[in-house]
Amino acid sequence: MGKPAPGGRHNEGAADNVPTTLFPVVRRGQLVCATSASGKHEALTVEQSGVAMAALQLAAPNTLKAIQAAMLQALPGRVDILKDAMVDRQGGEPAHGLGIVFNYPEFAILLDGAQIIVRSSVTLCIKPPVGSDPNRQMPFSKCWTRMILQSHPASTADQYAAIDLPDEILRAFDEDCTVLHRAAVDAILPDYAKVISAAMDQTLSLDAYGNGAFEVLTLGARGGDISEVFNAIADGETLTAQAADSDGARRLVDFALPSLTRQTGVTRDKALAAFRADDERQLLVVETGEADQALYLALFKNKTARFVGMAVDNGRRVPEALRNSPAEARHGVANVVSASLIANYARQF
Repeated sequence: MGKPAPGGRHNEGAADNVPTTLFPVVRRGQLVCATSASGKHEALTVEQSGVAMAALQLAAPNTLKAIQAAMLQALPGRVDILKDAMVDRQGGEPAHGLGIVFNYPEFAILLDGAQIIVRSSVTLCIKPPVGSDPNRQMPFSKCWTRMILQSHPASTADQYAAIDLPDEILRAFDEDCTVLHRAAVDAILPDYAKVISAAMDQTLSLDAYGNGAFEVLTLGARGGDISEVFNAIADGETLTAQAADSDGARRLVDFALPSLTRQTGVTRDKALAAFRADDERQLLVVETGEADQALYLALFKNKTARFVGMAVDNGRRVPEALRNSPAEARHGVANVVSASLIANYARQF
């Protein structure tokens, strides 16, 4: 697979009020239970977490190689590792209010010619402070993968930037990210088990499946009437009412509802009716600052929290020089807001 060459100009679309969608971001997370030989759910003390962080840093080069090899094997013949991509190769710093987090270095892959920026992380499981509620749940470790779609060979934008891609491509990206995330988790766990076992001076087994999971798919959205949709829903308007009058709301519904339930071929009216009737689904308004706003449709089912939505780009975060370029992907509101969304929910576990 070769790297896409510069492409044509972006087509803003026929309808004036339909927002431009750009640079989708997928985040996946697994709750990881550390269990002692006696079957007890264990977690690190703050002091032990410092030892574990240092050990993770030492193991990171080998773990990163294992993650990349696992992704190559997970989608054989479809994935290439880009050795010369401009990525953040640092790791180990705390991130996004998620607690004590180890970030493995970023890397980039080509997936069927689409360029994706990948970063895996682990949140260490830290015991609650002394004096905490004795009934408080012992925290889980968490394994994360964040994947930003930077460019796609089907794009008509400059440099094949991931702008206004068809929904079927976005859903395929989401599905492939699930496979890649599981490969990354399975590659991380052996080294992580050794590290926290050594830090706690006991042999621990890790279970990353069945405890709970997070799935987030976020599009950036700019222009059209998407800001008006956000403000109306934040003020109490229903999604159904907005979908009757707003191109931006219809775009959100037509993309997010089928992606949320992974069901296609359902009419907009039927999808909205099912959304209203299901108390496991919610419409969330997320605000993290003047330039950071998003509308998410959420589904909480079978220990999985799934969020699909649009982050509103009001033009204040990204420098003009980066607009509509693949470099915008890492600076974009979809990346920032999705991190905040995850932080708000994940800190509960």
